[in-house]
Amino acid sequence: MWKGLRGNVVGLRPLRCLFSTLKPSAITRPIFPKAVDRPICIVVGWLGAHSHHVAKYADWWNRCGVETISVIPSPLTVLSERVAQKEANTFLAKNPDSRFENRSIVYHLLSGNGVHFAAALLRNAYQQKFGTAFAMEKHHENDNSDVPVLCRNAVACIVDSAPPKISAERFTGGFLGALNSRIPFVSDRKDSILRKAVTRAFEKYLETSEHRSRLVNLRNAYIKLQKRCPHLFLYSDADTVIPPADVEEFIRDLEDAKFDVRKKMFVGSEHVAHFKVFPEEYSKEILTFLDSIPLRKP
Repeated sequence: MWKGLRGNVVGLRPLRCLFSTLKPSAITRPIFPKAVDRPICIVVGWLGAHSHHVAKYADWWNRCGVETISVIPSPLTVLSERVAQKEANTFLAKNPDSRFENRSIVYHLLSGNGVHFAAALLRNAYQQKFGTAFAMEKHHENDNSDVPVLCRNAVACIVDSAPPKISAERFTGGFLGALNSRIPFVSDRKDSILRKAVTRAFEKYLETSEHRSRLVNLRNAYIKLQKRCPHLFLYSDADTVIPPADVEEFIRDLEDAKFDVRKKMFVGSEHVAHFKVFPEEYSKEILTFLDSIPLRKP
C-alpha cells in the first residue's frame, strides 16, 4: 500500500528514510492516495539534526501519501548570508518550479533553523523572479500567477518548536544543542564554561548591526513573503531552547499580518521532541489541521 519515499535531500548529509524509524504509536493515514493529487511536503531540519532525525518526519508524511523533500541546512546558514544564499539557491536549482506546478505545497519547519531557511528560500525565489531590488511590501499586489510557485502553491505550514527571539541566549542554546548532539559534553563544568564563551561570542556577533538586521530581515521576510495559508504551531511549556513565549510572540506577529494560525502547546516535551514523546497526539494534531483546509492547489 505504501510506496517508497520519493523525495530528495539538499544539505550536508544524505537522508536515509526507513519505515522502522517511525514509532508504531504514530498515527498515519492516506491524505491523498492518488499520486496525481499528492501534495509535496518540504521538511526542514533543525540545527545539528542527523539524517535519521528528519527521516521519521519524512516517513510519516510518506505513509500519509505525501511526497517529501527534506533538507538539513548547514549551521552556517544562520551566521553567514553568503552560505544562506548558496544553500537556498542550491535547493531552488535542484527543485525547479516545474516540480511544484499543479501541486499543493506543505511546509514542515523544525526549530528556528527551519523557519530561517524557509524565509531564505522565499526571499531567493522572489529575487530570482523579480530581481534583487524587489519590494517585499508590495509583492502581494502582484498577480497571483507572478508569485513564485513556492509561495503561490503553499496551502499549509507546520512549525515545530520555533521561532526564537533574536538573542545571544537563544543562539547559544541552539548551537550548544547542535554541538552536543555530535560531541556530548564530558561534564557540567565544561558545559558551563563553553556556554559562557559561546554566549559572549554571540553577544559580540549580535552587537554588529549588520548581523542583527540580517536576522531581523529574514524573520520579517517570512511574514511578508509567505502566503497567508493556515499555520499550525507545535511547541511545549518545557522547551528551554525556544521557550513558549518566543513562539507566541511570533504567532501574534502572524495574526497581526492576517494569517490563519492554530497552535498546540504540549506539556513536558523538550525542544523538537514532541513527536518523539507524544507521537499519537502530534500526529492527530497535524491530521486534524490538514482535514480543516483544502490541500488541492488553489
